Parts: sequence; C-alpha cells; structure tokens
Amino acid sequence: MVIKVITNSVGTKYNIPYPYKTFPELIGGETHYAFMAVGALSKVLSLNIKEDDLIIFNIGVNDCIFRKDKVIQLDVLNGLMIEAELNKDYASIKFLSKKILYVLNKKPDELFQILNFEEFEFYIDKMFSKVSKGIVLSVLWVNPKSKIIGWGCNEIIQTNNILKKKANQYGFEYIDLFYPPSMTFDDVHLTEEGHKYVANKINAKFK
Repeated sequence: MVIKVITNSVGTKYNIPYPYKTFPELIGGETHYAFMAVGALSKVLSLNIKEDDLIIFNIGVNDCIFRKDKVIQLDVLNGLMIEAELNKDYASIKFLSKKILYVLNKKPDELFQILNFEEFEFYIDKMFSKVSKGIVLSVLWVNPKSKIIGWGCNEIIQTNNILKKKANQYGFEYIDLFYPPSMTFDDVHLTEEGHKYVANKINAKFK
C-alpha cells in the first residue's frame, strides 16, 4: 500500500517549508500538492493510483478564502495565484484567473460569496470516484474574526458538510478537524503539534 496525500498546503505562505515534519511525512506518505479542489481533481487524474493505495484528501480551505473588501480579496487571490504558479498547479491557475476577473468586474457592494458549492461538490465527487481507499480531512476550524479567512467561516462549514457527505457516499473515513481551534498559528497552517495531532488521527484509522 502506498499512502498518497493530496494537500493544499505543503508549507507556510508561498510554500516556505515548515521548520518541522508535516503530517504526510509523519505517516510516511507521499505529498502531492493541489491548491484548490479543481487542482486536486487534476492531480488525482494524473497519478497512477492503484486499488490498494490509500489516498488522503486535505483540501477545501483555499476554496473558501474570501473577503468582502474588494482590494483585500484581490490581494488574497493574487497571493493564491503566486502559490499555484510556484507549484505549477495549472488547473488552479485557470480557476483563479476566472475568479480574479470576476472580482475585477464587480463593484465593491456587489461582492459576495464566490464559491460555487455545486461546482465544488462536482469536483469532489469526480475525485472520490477515482479512488478505492480514502481518508478525508475536514477543513480546520477558523476564527470568524480572522483577517486571513474569517469571512469564509460559514462557507467552511458548508464545505465540510460536502466533504463529509461525499466521504460517506464512497465509504471513506472522515476525520473532523473543525475542533479544537488551537492547531494553527494563523487560522490556516498547522503548528508542529497540529501536524502531530493530524498524523495520530490518521494513523488511528488505518493502523
């Protein structure tokens, strides 16, 4: 069995490496970066996944990073674009380009949630259908007052509902990481203890 982790975070901002072991390393898994759900689907389709491989999905949070302030939202989306380009995640680059154009063409008072949940669920369904054995990690808890991702808090809850529903549909294990809220140093990236906590949760599911 080969453990393959499809994750939207391989480092801190702009993928500066973590100064400690991440949960994929702690469980002896391969790390495969995919910035957004559409990129994760593209990544799964590109991998030679065998029936006995265990695929761990750590995705969703980048799909939920939104702001009501147009300038801040564009700054965030451009930051996401930089990370996607650094990792040559072409599917996410194409997706983000459309979102940036969407925001540019909107007046500030017209901005609202831009995650299309039906589209997100479509990507998740297609992705999970290509895998025999899977573990799905929920998106982490986020402080609604967070300057980084606070406006996406309600969207994270709905995103997690989709991830859980699809995990159950395909017979995958679902690990709820929405609580406790103390596992990140910036509401997005795991601390060293957070990575150990996630690794232990995963190990408990298949060892």
